[in-house]
Amino acid sequence: VPGSPIFIMRLASQSRHLEVQLLCDQYGNVAALHSRDCSVQRRHQKIIEEGPVTVAPRETVKELEQAARRLAKAVGYVGAATVEYLYSMETGEYYFLELNPRLQVEHPVTEWIAEVNLPAAQVAVGMGIPLWQVPEIRRFYGMEHGGGYDIWRKTAALATPFNFDEVGSPWPKGHGLAGKITIRIQDIESKPYCGKIKEISFKSKPNVWGYFSGKFGGGIHEFADFQFGHGFAYGVARSAAITRMFPAFKEGPNRGGIHSNVDYPVDFL
Repeated sequence: VPGSPIFIMRLASQSRHLEVQLLCDQYGNVAALHSRDCSVQRRHQKIIEEGPVTVAPRETVKELEQAARRLAKAVGYVGAATVEYLYSMETGEYYFLELNPRLQVEHPVTEWIAEVNLPAAQVAVGMGIPLWQVPEIRRFYGMEHGGGYDIWRKTAALATPFNFDEVGSPWPKGHGLAGKITIRIQDIESKPYCGKIKEISFKSKPNVWGYFSGKFGGGIHEFADFQFGHGFAYGVARSAAITRMFPAFKEGPNRGGIHSNVDYPVDFL
């Protein structure tokens, strides 16, 4: 309404929250390292995130990636970033939400399907090394890479530049899944959510792992963030990733005076 603080927006029903992982250097090179779907949320906090996006056609995902690249190039962005979109399942249209200028906690999902060590690549970018000299970025685009970081000094000088605008978007290698382990939010209004941790029984194994901000004998105080753990799983297909994540959460990541949300991801999956 003109001249007032009231405005009207279209209701985005049947929509998904999709995002694209970017890595950019100071020379204008921008790599789109696949996509993620973070639509499963509770009270504006992501609970389950997976990649690549499977709810939109492949051509639409490519459009999301290229639009994200154009945005980063237009503003001269350097470093890791996530471009987030709202995608309509009804119309196939997508809308820009934000460019998140940092490496998000869900980055292991992308690292699995892109086979790129994002923190290490960020260090390379910070050192002024162009993306086309980073071994894992070259491998991502199917270029000769000469190995990994261990022999970087010998191979980087021999690497040949390539145009990131002309190379195709590689196919993701498998499917990654992430689940946040948080304080069970419905308990907060009725009782304090701080307490002691008696046991963390999340069992990491090949293609499944997790990390926690607490340990045996420790606890979570009243000023802590709701999230205190994160679980990840990988599979050659989405179903395989879910199959591996399910028992890890089902076993119950923690025991003690803290109530967690582990039942929710299990029921959802």
